[in-house]
Amino acid sequence: MKKLLVLIPILWVLFLASCTSWQDQKVQEDTNSKVANVTNIEDQKTEDKQIKDISLDQSKWQYITYSKEAIQNTEWKKVLFFNASWCGSCKTADKNITESWVPSGLSVFKVDYDSNFELRKKYWIVAQHTFVQVDNEWNMIKKWIWGKTIEDIEWEVWFSEKTSVTFEKGIYKDVTESNVAEEVKAGKWRRVLFFHASWCATCKAADTSLRGSEIPAGLSIFKIDFDSNVELRQKYGVTSQHTFVEVDKKMNKLKMWRASKTVEDILSGLGEHKNIKVKTETKTEVKEEIQEETKTEVKEEVEVEVQPVLETEEVKNNIWQYVEYSQEAVKNALWDKILFFHATWCSSCKAADKNISAETIPAWLNIFKVDFDSSTALRKQYEVVWQHTFVQIDDNGNMIKKWFGSRSVKDILAEVKS
Repeated sequence: MKKLLVLIPILWVLFLASCTSWQDQKVQEDTNSKVANVTNIEDQKTEDKQIKDISLDQSKWQYITYSKEAIQNTEWKKVLFFNASWCGSCKTADKNITESWVPSGLSVFKVDYDSNFELRKKYWIVAQHTFVQVDNEWNMIKKWIWGKTIEDIEWEVWFSEKTSVTFEKGIYKDVTESNVAEEVKAGKWRRVLFFHASWCATCKAADTSLRGSEIPAGLSIFKIDFDSNVELRQKYGVTSQHTFVEVDKKMNKLKMWRASKTVEDILSGLGEHKNIKVKTETKTEVKEEIQEETKTEVKEEVEVEVQPVLETEEVKNNIWQYVEYSQEAVKNALWDKILFFHATWCSSCKAADKNISAETIPAWLNIFKVDFDSSTALRKQYEVVWQHTFVQIDDNGNMIKKWFGSRSVKDILAEVKS
C-alpha cells in the first residue's frame, strides 16, 4: 500500500511532463504551418506579378507600328488603326491602347494616315480614326470608324465574327428638296451632294456606276435633283448639272468640283489629303455639258486670268495684308478679314500659300494665316473641321462666311464678293 502511494506522485509528474511536451510540439507545428502559409502567399504574389509583367510586355508586341513585315509575321487577328498625329481623338485612342493589355490572339497595327495613301486607297479609307480588320491574305473583313479602347476593338471583331457581318457600307441615296438637311445631318463623316439632271447623259452614267459600286464606310453621297433645287444651287453657286459639292453636317460648303463618274473619282475629289495637283500651266479649261437626251456635247472655253509679274512695291504691300494670325493683328486691321486655316502637312495648303504670297491682294482685304493644328480654340469657335478652310469675319469676330479649298487670291475674291 505504501509503495502504491509512492508511485502515484511519480506517475502524475510523468503525465504532466508528457502533456507539456505535446503542447510544445503542437505550438511549433502551428508556427511552422503559419510561416509556410505566409511564404506561399508571398511566392504566389511574386509569381502573379511576374506573369502580369510578362503579359504586359508581350502585349507591347501586339500594338505596334504598321509594316508589311510585322503584319506578315503575325498569325493572330489583325486590325489596322489609321491614326493621324494631328487628330485629337486618335491621340486619345492611342494612349488608351498603349496603356492597356492587348489580349492574346489580337494584333493592332498603328498606320500613319497621312503617309500611307496607297493603303488608304486599297481599303477606301476616307477619314482618320478608322479601323480595318484584315485576314492573313490582306482581305478586308470589316471596317469601322471610332473606338477609343481595346474593349471597343474587341467588341467590333467579336460582333463581325458572331454575325458574319462584312465591312460597314457608305450611303448613296436620292433625297428630296424637303429633307436634304435632315439626310445630310444623319450622314457620316464625308458628305457629298451630287447635283443630277434626268436629261443629262453623263449624270445617268455616273448614277449607274455609283449604284453598282460599294460606297466606302464614312462616305455619304446624296443625289440632288438639279432642276427642282434652285435655292440649293444658288446657295453653293452650282451653275451646271453633274456637279459635286462636299459639305459638313451643317450644310456648309467645303469644296466643289464637276464630272466625277465613279466612286474613285469622288474620293479623289474630296478636299483632305488627296494630293490634289494645282494646275498652273493650263490657260484654258474645257467644260463638258451634255444637253438633253441627244448626248450633244457642248464645249466652252473659259479663259483663266494670268497674274502679272509683281513689282517690288506690290510685294511689299502684300506683306502687310497676308500675315500670321494674332488677336492684335486682326483687331488692328481696318479691311475685310479672312482667316486661312493652314496645315504644314497639307500639300494643297502649301500651294495656296505660295500663290497668295505671290499675288496682288486688294487694299481692302486682309488675309490671316492660322495654324490648323495648334489653333484648337479658333477651330471650335468657327466649327472648322478640315484644313484649307477660309472664314470671313466681321470687326467683332463674328463669322460672315466659310468655304473650302481656294487656291489663289482670285478664288478668295470670288467667294467674298458672292
